[in-house]
Amino acid sequence: MAGPVVQTEVEELLFRLGTNLEEGTEQYEKLAEERAVAEVDYKERYWTALVRIVDGDGPRRTAAQREAMAGLMAKEEWRRFKLLEAREKSAQQHLITIRARMDSLRTVSANVRAAGG
Repeated sequence: MAGPVVQTEVEELLFRLGTNLEEGTEQYEKLAEERAVAEVDYKERYWTALVRIVDGDGPRRTAAQREAMAGLMAKEEWRRFKLLEAREKSAQQHLITIRARMDSLRTVSANVRAAGG
């Protein structure tokens, strides 16, 4: 915006941000669901591995050793879960940023209206 701010420009920006917010919310919902499924997959693999290790006929191991072995057996599921968790947090921050921009534009809009623009 090179010249004075006009109310219709502010409204257009708010509309675009509202559309971005809707789209971002839908993406966030999908990511949250995908992350939840990945977490369940990880925990199921981890617990299954842990039970197999505990019930196995191999050498006696400490609890820390058993947990480490189960963690190694479930490392791919852990990786997928953590990556999706990071993407989910990023999407959440994106939505917060959009909301903050909308709030600032509402202030600009109120100032433009007060100035008669």
